[in-house]
Amino acid sequence: MTHDGKNIKDVLGDLFTNNKSLSKSYNQYSVEQIWRNSMGELISQYTSSVRFAKGTITVYISSASLKQELVMHKSQLLERLNQLLPYNKATDIIIR
Repeated sequence: MTHDGKNIKDVLGDLFTNNKSLSKSYNQYSVEQIWRNSMGELISQYTSSVRFAKGTITVYISSASLKQELVMHKSQLLERLNQLLPYNKATDIIIR
């Protein structure tokens, strides 16, 4: 469906691009969904939240042993997530 020659995808894209508050909220949701989908159910169960700000993804994990394991694979995690992120590529990942 179009409105003034634009399809709904373009209208929504403009809305998120021009409204920084909506864009930030969408980015947070998007990054968290990508984390949970790519890490699987087990790791998602121990993930309390995922934040993305200024190029850094911060992941809060409730299990100390899982946290340690993820820290050891930090560079692979960052590479994997950047392959899945459609925009705003991450420069660092912090596991807390």
